[in-house]
Amino acid sequence: TEISRKSAETLLHDIVDPNAAVENEYLTYIVETDDGLVRTGLVRAETDEGFVLVEGDGTRTSVSRRSVKEMWSDGLSLMPEELEVGLDSQAMADLLAFLQQE
Repeated sequence: TEISRKSAETLLHDIVDPNAAVENEYLTYIVETDDGLVRTGLVRAETDEGFVLVEGDGTRTSVSRRSVKEMWSDGLSLMPEELEVGLDSQAMADLLAFLQQE
C-alpha cells in the first residue's frame, strides 16, 4: 500500500477519525441476502455474477448478486473508531513509525 508515504500527522488523523474521509474502496457495505443473513464488510472481486465481501475479522464470503435482497453503504470505514483509546503516546508513536516503514 501507499500508507508509508503518508505523513505522521495524516496517519494520526486517519486513526483518530477513520470516517472523516473514507475512500470508496474502503467503504463498508451491509448486505442482506434472501436467506435473511446480514453481513457487513468491504466489497472486493466484483463481477457481473457476484462479489466477495470481506468482513472485519478477515472472513471472505462469496455473494451471488441474485441472492442479494438489499445492499447499502453506511458511508463508514471498516476501521473501528476510538482505536487510539487503548494507546499511550509512546504506543501511538511506535504505531506511526511502524506504518511509515517501507
